[in-house]
Parts: sequence; C-alpha cells; structure tokens
Amino acid sequence: MPTSVPRWSGTAVWHQTGYTSVTTLAAEASPPLGPLMAALWVYFALALVLSAALVLVSARVGTPNRAVVLTIAAVHPLAGAALQLVFLGFIPPTALLLGDGLVILLAAALGSRVVSAVR
Repeated sequence: MPTSVPRWSGTAVWHQTGYTSVTTLAAEASPPLGPLMAALWVYFALALVLSAALVLVSARVGTPNRAVVLTIAAVHPLAGAALQLVFLGFIPPTALLLGDGLVILLAAALGSRVVSAVR
C-alpha cells in the first residue's frame, strides 16, 4: 500500500503542472473566472495531498476500520475522475485519478482480508 501514496502525491504534482495553462485559459474566457479557477486548481491539488496523508496514516497505523477509511478516501480521486469525464471528457489526468482510486479500493479490500486471515 505505501507505494500508492507517493504515486498519489505525484498525481497532485502532475495536477499542478497544468496550473498556468488552465488559469490563463479561464482568464481569457472570462476575467472573473481567472482567480476562481486558480483557487480551485490549487485547492484540488492540496486535497489530493491531504487524501494521500489520510491513506498513509490509515495504512501505517492500522486503524480498526481501515477498510472503511480507505474506501472513503478512494471517493476523492474517483469523484475527480467522474467530474473530468462529465465536463471535459477523458483526458490523461483522468487515468491517474482512476488508477489512484482503484489502488486505494484494492488496498481496502486486501487489507480487510489480511486482517480476517490473522484473526
């Protein structure tokens, strides 16, 4: 599981590489949208990092409801991917978000099996 955390953090870094182009396009389309898009873009990157921290803590500490916590954490990248599909269509970052969400769901499923086998 820990190998997925750097990848997810990498998704946040990859996300930030598009900051300038997205905010420029938004400002050209409608000047009031520039600052709003900038704030939303940075917020989403920070949310990815915070979600990665949640996954890391849950995986390392071994919370009793680890599967539930990881499943809830998987909603974030999967929701981002769904929004991209609906509003933008499939773009390369969509694959990263889908991959991140699926890896976290897999960790949730495997983690609950491992705990059951130990008991």
